[in-house]
Amino acid sequence: MNNNSYITLICWETRSAKRHNQVVSNCKDYGLNPVLKTIYIGKLYTKEKKSILLKLKKVLNKKTDKVFSGVFCESCFSGIDSVVKECVPKLPNFKIIQ
Repeated sequence: MNNNSYITLICWETRSAKRHNQVVSNCKDYGLNPVLKTIYIGKLYTKEKKSILLKLKKVLNKKTDKVFSGVFCESCFSGIDSVVKECVPKLPNFKIIQ
């Protein structure tokens, strides 16, 4: 079973400071780091990505709220500015031995 980590970008828009703070808290719980006020980036596994998106959709449930997530492959991420690359923590690569 593949358990790869992917560079995930999550951004949102909300008018409520309370909902904004809840989303920031959720992003930090998953180890995402801020690039801008409402844009967070980091390495997530597939299950973590699905889980955080479900949580964010529950928090950002009003008509004016929006949430977006994107995934970068390694070659696409290599063309991004070095300031953004510094926000992504290094995860150790593990091999599953059976």
